Amino acid sequence: MTSRKERLRLTPPSEVYNRDVTACQGYRVLLSNQGTKRHKHPTRRLNEDGASVTCAVPGCSVLTNRKDGICRMHFQDKSIDRKAYVHFHTADWYGALLKTADSNTLGTARVAEHFEVIDWLLAWAGPDQARVSIVVEFTLAAVRAFHGVLDNATELQRQLVAARNGAGPDSVIATIVALVDRFFPSSTCDTQSVNIKFKDLGEISLPLKIGATMLALGLACEEINRGDATDVGVAKAKRAGCWMPVTYLLLRTRTELSRAKARICVNPRH
Repeated sequence: MTSRKERLRLTPPSEVYNRDVTACQGYRVLLSNQGTKRHKHPTRRLNEDGASVTCAVPGCSVLTNRKDGICRMHFQDKSIDRKAYVHFHTADWYGALLKTADSNTLGTARVAEHFEVIDWLLAWAGPDQARVSIVVEFTLAAVRAFHGVLDNATELQRQLVAARNGAGPDSVIATIVALVDRFFPSSTCDTQSVNIKFKDLGEISLPLKIGATMLALGLACEEINRGDATDVGVAKAKRAGCWMPVTYLLLRTRTELSRAKARICVNPRH
């Protein structure tokens, strides 16, 4: 039997969104709600309103008012994976890298991992402290623009359906474009590049602006899909959201830790 979580991954969102964030020198970065891994809602439970509903466990017909949507008997049953019965977001927002004239995703389906993009930008900066400062300030500015500001994935999808013109996600794109233009202006950055290595493509050279956009979009999607600061307030937030990659960046630029050790400090399971 297909689990509820697997069914959610297979169900497309009610309104599709695929729009370019930026395009440069033959490449483009796309924001999409067509991801296949919907994350748990940071605050909402399966039966948040406490209504009388049928137990969420398949085959159970017992009515329950529990906010987790599970009857008391199944809640006490240790063989039941209660973590599977939670409220999942209605969409998974992600970024993709494509060639300008191609509809197929280049490399992997998503914009590369935050750690990887940070490493690429730091490689571009090299020993030049002015460039290192640009990368650090750009990342911190992105976090300030996203953490506790961007709506969660479900709310962003609701805005998309309600407006039917992309008003919600379009504002995310506008914020990212403004940040990238501020720190990596076309007048000085259009001729610069970063070398990025994909598992299936090997190393390719991408425009610096594309690399910066990938990082900002990755941070935004991290906050949209996993963050809780906008829902409960920054002071009460329990999820690191886009701050976790920033911690890695600061360890790389403010200490002598190697790349591998910095990753372990941020994520021991990495």
